[in-house]
Amino acid sequence: MKKYKKKYFYSGLLFSIIIVIFLGCNLFKVGSYVDAENYYITLSNRELIEKIDLFKKNNPQYRYFSTDGKGNIYEPGGYTQDKLGEGKIVTKYPSDSATFFSCYFYFADFKASILCIVRLNHTNEKMTNFMLTAVLYDPNGSGGSFNNGDLSRKEEKRFKRKFETEILGNLGVVWKQ
Repeated sequence: MKKYKKKYFYSGLLFSIIIVIFLGCNLFKVGSYVDAENYYITLSNRELIEKIDLFKKNNPQYRYFSTDGKGNIYEPGGYTQDKLGEGKIVTKYPSDSATFFSCYFYFADFKASILCIVRLNHTNEKMTNFMLTAVLYDPNGSGGSFNNGDLSRKEEKRFKRKFETEILGNLGVVWKQ
């Protein structure tokens, strides 16, 4: 009888460990922008970024500007790369070591901007991951990230729909989620 109790104990323990691992995986997400709303675009990174730049040039109402500590106005975003000992470096110029391209779109009717990230994929030039990551409200910069509870479901749905119709729809790209 004792032998069977040990067997059930170890089976139960193993089963419990497996359940904890599966449930815990969602709590320990690894990587950058794990909660972002992902859109997969059938273009290369370079082609998508060129379309974004052209779209912003032709539709200046979607451009977002910020002010630095000295009062200088600039358009945030660019290519992000990690430099050992220097942290994250953001530049307007592409490089082979860049991992992300960030850009902002401004929605005047919402008095908010959205942060989008293009994950630079240096191996698959036929599919690019374009991520909707966060909302910033004017003028105080409050807001939140998508898909993690910072924004209400209604807010997320409103911004996603607007992004899909006004940005993705007008970029002229084929996309899927």
